[in-house]
Amino acid sequence: MGDYLYQEESGRPIANLGRHNVLPTYANDAAFEAVFGSGQENDRYWNTTINAVREHSGTAWRTVGNPISGDLYNFKIDNDVYAIASGTVYTVEGAFRFHGTNVHTPVYLKIVAARVGTAGTSYFRLYDATNAQQISEISLTAAGIAIYSNTLSNLPASEAIFEIQGYKDAGGSSNGYLYSVQLTL
Repeated sequence: MGDYLYQEESGRPIANLGRHNVLPTYANDAAFEAVFGSGQENDRYWNTTINAVREHSGTAWRTVGNPISGDLYNFKIDNDVYAIASGTVYTVEGAFRFHGTNVHTPVYLKIVAARVGTAGTSYFRLYDATNAQQISEISLTAAGIAIYSNTLSNLPASEAIFEIQGYKDAGGSSNGYLYSVQLTL
């Protein structure tokens, strides 16, 4: 059974870690279960298809996010500002791969953003570029930095490219500044 430590009574990997503190790797849940049988609570492995840790809750497999906040996708901006919504039509400010609801289902888009200026509204949205659908939109109407949240809709079951897009009202003088983006449970 390879280079892993096993529990004597069950034959399952101890905390699913190997002798070198490496998770066993499998292409998917079925491949893990082909070796160890049905998933049990706290079973873990590295999924080589989605490049993420998968964990069994005792009832179902899930992709492990941040165990403290439940974040599935969390983008901390390296430089002070990630995106500036200064144009009057949506422009792409960033993009990432969403693995699909077959892997996990986030519920909320949360952003840390600021509207800077004296008038107008700035907007940021999460857009599914693969399926040409808006997933969520947040408007920044008050001046200053704040945490904004909105529910997600139209999530695809399979993998898609998601874009972070921004714009401001045509008559407004305010720009929107986006500092971080999270998709959370």
